[in-house]
Amino acid sequence: MISKNAHATYDPHSVKNNIFGIHILFPEELSKAAELVNSNGGDWGYVTIPIQASDKNIDKWQKFMDDCKRYHLIPLIRLATNGDYFSQSSWSKPTNNDIVDFANFLDSLSWPTQNRYVIVYNEPNRADEWGGTPDAIEYAQILDFAVSKFKQENKDFFIISAGLDNASVNTSGQSINEFTYMLR
Repeated sequence: MISKNAHATYDPHSVKNNIFGIHILFPEELSKAAELVNSNGGDWGYVTIPIQASDKNIDKWQKFMDDCKRYHLIPLIRLATNGDYFSQSSWSKPTNNDIVDFANFLDSLSWPTQNRYVIVYNEPNRADEWGGTPDAIEYAQILDFAVSKFKQENKDFFIISAGLDNASVNTSGQSINEFTYMLR
């Protein structure tokens, strides 16, 4: 069921847009993403992409935003800390300073849509996604700070909580079941 209430700068349901989207890893995948999500007469589909804390190249990401506009894609930026999942055991745990840096950086870009969608990290109920130990209270504090900081920078930011790994089970220090995590 699609929610009737949207708390963004403007109600995204007030304009017709494509409900389909895809997650990509690299800006170079944008044209193929547009072909997929905007196929069969669709327009202004969604594309989710992570930005690592160490990858704040203004020219690269402004080109990404410009290309989103050209391809009629609505970007959802997923914040990511430093680390390489394939060569390290976990991503580093984010700090409030990471949030401040991301808010300043993302506000400096010219976005293709008025609503600026930002996803605050990924699967924090897993140790390898949250600095080695999942902690629901820490994530809630980071999320709360992110909402305040991003909205302070620009009212057009629309902050989205991280997706949880719904296959995780309660294992000592490695993962927390999504329901247990939300209760915490």
